[in-house]
Amino acid sequence: MSTEEFEIAMAEQQQANLLFLSPRVPKAMLRQRWSLEDYVLQKHMHQGYIADVVDARCKKSNLRVALKVYSLPEMSELERVQLLREIRLHGRMSHPYVITVYSAFMEQGIHSSQLGRAKYNHVVLVEEFADGGDLLGMMMRHGGRLNEAVAVNEVLRPLLAALVHLHAQ
Repeated sequence: MSTEEFEIAMAEQQQANLLFLSPRVPKAMLRQRWSLEDYVLQKHMHQGYIADVVDARCKKSNLRVALKVYSLPEMSELERVQLLREIRLHGRMSHPYVITVYSAFMEQGIHSSQLGRAKYNHVVLVEEFADGGDLLGMMMRHGGRLNEAVAVNEVLRPLLAALVHLHAQ
């Protein structure tokens, strides 16, 4: 999928740069046009090959969110197709142990890279912030190891419940 095809997918939405809007998006976050300027970027959490993850706060609602910022110039055609698939599939999910995707939108000029003719060069996913931390942090809070009861009740059961739900879709 080319950048132009991304723009066609984007243009099919009612709002100018919106790719996806969840019915579960908090009403206080709704807006006419989505932009990174609507967020206070608090902490860079992860830098990957094609995406960065940022801890942010929505200026309008004051809600804490995670922003996944994908760089289209760094992505292959297959990765762009997979990103659209992720947006479509993950956006439909609703489960207590699956992070909610609130929206996905196109953004221009977040980084210094340019795409020439392309109007947009980044896709941003606005997601629910998982304030419980990660597995390593949980292990550190339990002295570096998880006993069997904690591992089963706080890691494995929620993980398996989410997997069962995802596979049932």
